[in-house]
Amino acid sequence: MSNKTLNIFSKFFLKYFFIVYYLYLMCVGVIIPKGTVFGELFNGVLFIFILYMAFIKCLNKRFLFFYLYFLFLVTLVLINSSDYMYSLSNLIKYSIQFLCLPIGYAIISSMDKYRELLKTGLICMALYIFNLIVVNLFNLGSTSGYGGTMQIGNLFSDALYLNVFMIVSLFLLLKLFPNKRTIILFLSSICAVLAFVNMKRVVILDMILGFIVFSILYFKFSKAKASVVAKYAKYVILSLLLLGVFVYFFSDQIIGNYKIRSEHFENTSEDITNESRAQEMIYVYNEIVNSDDIMVFLFGKEAFNFVGTYAEGKFGSRQIHDSYSILLHGTGVLGFFVWLLLHLSVIVWMRRFKNSTPCALDNENAIIYSLFYTYIVIYLISMVSGNMSNILSSGFFYASIGGMLRLFKERKKTVCYELSMPTQANNEN
Repeated sequence: MSNKTLNIFSKFFLKYFFIVYYLYLMCVGVIIPKGTVFGELFNGVLFIFILYMAFIKCLNKRFLFFYLYFLFLVTLVLINSSDYMYSLSNLIKYSIQFLCLPIGYAIISSMDKYRELLKTGLICMALYIFNLIVVNLFNLGSTSGYGGTMQIGNLFSDALYLNVFMIVSLFLLLKLFPNKRTIILFLSSICAVLAFVNMKRVVILDMILGFIVFSILYFKFSKAKASVVAKYAKYVILSLLLLGVFVYFFSDQIIGNYKIRSEHFENTSEDITNESRAQEMIYVYNEIVNSDDIMVFLFGKEAFNFVGTYAEGKFGSRQIHDSYSILLHGTGVLGFFVWLLLHLSVIVWMRRFKNSTPCALDNENAIIYSLFYTYIVIYLISMVSGNMSNILSSGFFYASIGGMLRLFKERKKTVCYELSMPTQANNEN
């Protein structure tokens, strides 16, 4: 295939892939009925596109074990599921996400290309606000939280986690989009407040902890701490002022949703085992790790078939929510261990790429290096609330860290200014 065709596919992934899926999510349950064949066909088309990109156009031997892991999951579904269609549907959603990692690594070879990916994130934040306005004006979709006070259409945790990834990237966004700083501050502030309106505990924790982790890492690795703080201090202050305004504007919704969920919070604080998801984790752990069946111990019970197949039916038709339990239940201790090694290898690669050149981290690279680990922390925490079907936010996460890896690999080709100057001086002499 010609380079021109390859560029078309690459540009689609960077500029339109996540926006197209976002628009699809907005329409489900509003324009497109839920549970129809269209949804399966739509995810199937996306899956074929991702397979084509990952295994043909962006094939890289560095990610051999990621490809083998995908084939391992397909095999488990075929031999270890009592409901092939349901398992395959969930496998497709999950595969679309993590295969974005090698695609991001292959495509995002420069800061300009990473900027394009971040631009799609900003557009999605704008779409989130637009969606809220429309569904509340016309009373469409469902309410937030546990019967909350605001209509949110069909945009649930998946859209909120994408907002979190973008919000914690505020410093990088301000640097890469200097002409759109006012818009970025507005979008970040209102989306941050809307996370509290939705009263999703893990989303709020992710956002707060994400800022803390990024701040600690950035001030550890940046060599221009004082100057950067001084430069962006006014934007931080403006963001806080905007937050205050939006908190006041949405105060009724925040208080209303908190009252609705306060009883649930109290039960959980009294005993963590009152939380259904904590009970799920306990049952799944005991059934897999303490199983007398070596095959169940190694490969799990039902690959990506996690409704009514655990805890001996104690939870009825309730599905497993947290992704750690889904992986352990569906792929066993061996599959979970492989998943862990794959993600640890990504961290090892980043450290090697960073240390492979004597160049110190400039401000931009320090931000990206800090965001890399911040994104990983956010993703690992989001797994507790379940992100296995979150194609939007999880796909964005994997594409981003893949791109960050590639950007740091490209640093090896950069000649350090401090090292090149003496040579230049000697040549002149």
